Amino acid sequence: MQWKNSEHSYGGGARILHWTIGAMFIALVVTGVWADNLPRGEFRGALFDLHRSLGVSILPLVAMRILWRVFNRPPGHGDMKRYMAAGAMVVHGLLYVVMVTQPLTGLFMYLLDGRGVEVFGAVTVPPLGVENKDVAQGLRTVHEYSAFLIYGLLAAHIGAALFHQVILKDDTLRRMAGRFK
Repeated sequence: MQWKNSEHSYGGGARILHWTIGAMFIALVVTGVWADNLPRGEFRGALFDLHRSLGVSILPLVAMRILWRVFNRPPGHGDMKRYMAAGAMVVHGLLYVVMVTQPLTGLFMYLLDGRGVEVFGAVTVPPLGVENKDVAQGLRTVHEYSAFLIYGLLAAHIGAALFHQVILKDDTLRRMAGRFK
């Protein structure tokens, strides 16, 4: 497998980052929704701890993914219809925005509430030393409502990939997934 993107497909670096971040975002959605719908208690707290750990951990991966994309141009859209290519660009752009803003709003709502964030029990992001409960609450609201944007974007992204694979039977999914038999 080649590491760099080619004219026709994504390389190993982009694929590893894509699927790792994708799996982590799905885990973030599952842990966030699940914990949010549980009564207060030890299990709910453990799920939110996992959610926060994943959220902080995803930030350096997203930074790497953005740098990879800047310095390693993605493959073109080939013979894809213009409206599909434009839709893909919009969804991808918005996914990059939420991949940065969602973890940051989650992290700073916690830090501005005067609490540190423990990451997988190994590292603690310390509180900022400045509390602002109003801003923390505003960030919580943004974090919670923008989750719905993420649900829609993930559905559009996954749905489009499946549409290309199952209905159009083109190479769109294979460019990111690689060859499979």
